[in-house]
Amino acid sequence: MIENDRCAFCSLPLGGGARAKGRDGTEGEARGEDAYCCYGCRLAARVAESRGADEGTSWILVRLGTAVFLSMNVMMMALILYSKDVFASAGGGGDLSSAFYSLLRFGSMLLAAPVLGILGIPILENALSEIRRRRVSTDLVFVVGVTAAFCYSVGATLRGDGVVYFETACMLLIVVTLGRWLEAASKHKTTRAVTALRRLLPDEVTVIRDGRLVVVVAAELVVADRVLVRAGESVPVDGVIEEHGGHFDERALTGESVAVAKVVGDQVFGGTTSLDGSVVVRASAVGVDAAMGRLVALVEKARNEKGRFERLSERLAAVFVPVVFVAAGVGAWLGYGRGGFESGLMTMLAVVLISCPCALGLSTPMAVWSAMGTAARNGVLFRNSEFLERLCRVETLLFDKTGTLTTGEGRVTEFSEGEAITRSEVDGCLAAAAGLALRSNHPVSRAVARYTAERGIEAAAVEEVTTVAGKGV
Repeated sequence: MIENDRCAFCSLPLGGGARAKGRDGTEGEARGEDAYCCYGCRLAARVAESRGADEGTSWILVRLGTAVFLSMNVMMMALILYSKDVFASAGGGGDLSSAFYSLLRFGSMLLAAPVLGILGIPILENALSEIRRRRVSTDLVFVVGVTAAFCYSVGATLRGDGVVYFETACMLLIVVTLGRWLEAASKHKTTRAVTALRRLLPDEVTVIRDGRLVVVVAAELVVADRVLVRAGESVPVDGVIEEHGGHFDERALTGESVAVAKVVGDQVFGGTTSLDGSVVVRASAVGVDAAMGRLVALVEKARNEKGRFERLSERLAAVFVPVVFVAAGVGAWLGYGRGGFESGLMTMLAVVLISCPCALGLSTPMAVWSAMGTAARNGVLFRNSEFLERLCRVETLLFDKTGTLTTGEGRVTEFSEGEAITRSEVDGCLAAAAGLALRSNHPVSRAVARYTAERGIEAAAVEEVTTVAGKGV
């Protein structure tokens, strides 16, 4: 089922005035089927579903592979066909040569026809689906151009005269299909970045009600609930510590890699992690009102909103299709008046094929989605995609804290050995430190454990290790 008219693959708004269509072009929500914002998402979703099938080999990948294989053979035949004039000028003409070239033409036609069906028909279905949603897509221009080139080549093959463009139609279909797939992958990466932010909040939470511990789903939390957060668990709400204390990892919100010590009365935020203590938090904000909820909402808003260049590209794409058809019609009329039907048809094909796909309508949103997804995965969040576009004019970038410029993991850079300490004493000290560090999940402990492992120190066996919340091991 569709939720809020969003694409089933990338989760972006579907847009358009009508309800989105399912895989067969009918009303997707009415039929309970998935709907997609573009052909690329539909293709990528089918590939993803097929990869998870038990039979292993994906039918959609087999179709794509078959189309690529057939197109490669068509290209090889085209190389020979394009060399016809060279051989003829060298005295290589004759009846046998003409028969051979005619055979290559028919072979190209037979191999290109399945490619047109495998890759062309889905793009045509998507173009018609866009029209039903009252949107004009560049897919329509592309399909018309490729189909016209194929039909003209079929006519030239049957007549035995004229140039054929089977390889052009095949390669355009391959390139555009792969381009749309990459576009869908870029959008999906951005969606995964938002999903990763949501996963910082636990699905189930332990609350204290009437003196008892009760496990509830996070959606049922309300303000003033007393939430128990154990060591290693994520804080599900914004609130104030009422009992105990400890160190908290707040990298997701502040970028600081150093854990922050919290005591009773201190504020904690959802999405942070309790490292070494079980605390009781009185909720002051939950769900979308909490810090992490607002952060996710901002990222989603930035993903759904369009920047200035993206809005410009959409406006241009909206008028691009009718302008191309008008220009192609004018070109066909002028060509017909100059050299007859064939000249007019070739002029029309030149206009349509060169005009598609619309690089502006494809590359601009792909660049924005890819950049925002990559930035989100690396902890850089944009409130609006327009801010991302403004980065090209930034000459100086200022940071107010050094903690935001770290790798996110602590590292031991130096170990001071006293002059009167022997090597065995040094190794013993490091072994004891490693033994303690391995029994703690504090970032500093992990750094010590990595350092001792790099030096080849074997951790000492330790017993009765106690972690004092907020103070250490």
